[in-house]
Amino acid sequence: MSEENSSTQKSTKISLTGDIQNCGHCATDDKRFKDLQQDKIGLYSYEYTDVNSEAGQQKLKEYGVQEGQKIDIPITKIESCSWDSAKPNDKKCKTSDWKDEYWTDLEKGKLPE
Repeated sequence: MSEENSSTQKSTKISLTGDIQNCGHCATDDKRFKDLQQDKIGLYSYEYTDVNSEAGQQKLKEYGVQEGQKIDIPITKIESCSWDSAKPNDKKCKTSDWKDEYWTDLEKGKLPE
């Protein structure tokens, strides 16, 4: 939805919150995101947050996880932002939960819709 002369900028960040030491799916997904990020440089940024860290505990609270509740699956979010380069402070972002079918898009070098 950009005009022909518009300079719309976009960014995508994928965030995984989990425990790669004790969660097999977390470790597998973390490695896969890192490998794909290397293969598709510039397509997206990736961030891993350990649930055992202070930042991880804060994210869990934001996601509605009760204190002391054990998490044994990765919590993965994808945030897509767009803005006009003339108005960088007018950034519009949308965050959604990761779906397994998004792997196919990333492997093809496309971002999930």
